[in-house]
Amino acid sequence: MDAPLYARADFRRVAGDVWRPGGLSVTRRGLALCAFPPGARLLDLGCGAGATLRLLLALGYRAAGIDLHIDEAAGSLPLLRASAAALPLQSGGLDGLTCECVLSLLPDAGAALREMARVLRPGGRLLLSDLYLPDDAAPPASPPAGGPSCLRGARTPAEMRQEFRLAGLRLLRDEDHSARLRTLAAELVWNGGTRAALTALTGGNCSCAPRRYGYGLWILERD
Repeated sequence: MDAPLYARADFRRVAGDVWRPGGLSVTRRGLALCAFPPGARLLDLGCGAGATLRLLLALGYRAAGIDLHIDEAAGSLPLLRASAAALPLQSGGLDGLTCECVLSLLPDAGAALREMARVLRPGGRLLLSDLYLPDDAAPPASPPAGGPSCLRGARTPAEMRQEFRLAGLRLLRDEDHSARLRTLAAELVWNGGTRAALTALTGGNCSCAPRRYGYGLWILERD
């Protein structure tokens, strides 16, 4: 099986240790919308190389990361190895969660969202960003080529809103950041990305205009 997009050398050469459109600028935007109090207890779910976790710690939050596969670039950061569908945390113990370009990679996104809601305190907030499939777009006839990627699990906004409700998460804000996806695709082209990496990112051969997919930011609150 081909390597997932985030593990490709050509993708990492462009994205560094922030493996998603918009990098930390979208993260900072989401944190501003969440308005976590100083010293909030936060978890970065699917922490990857630790870019968001380093930011959370630098901002003074009590934060840890969790991932099924710990990346060596995460170094000595406070990390847990676990599945998103079975978080080894007490119920209601967190003020907030970040989950960026991860949900669409999971085999059971609904189970992961229910776990996120479980570990959040009432009123706790979730910063979620991911690829999405526009409501008026026809679903792909077959899984996108080029190895595992967020495209395989991309949902429409309507489907995501339904899953949020079923998990007990109230949508406070949603923003479209699809221009960030196009920018990342163009940077990958400019820096000599392979066709497989471009297809995994955009869902098609034209890397500068990924028409089928968008990129969104959602802020949610536990009921």
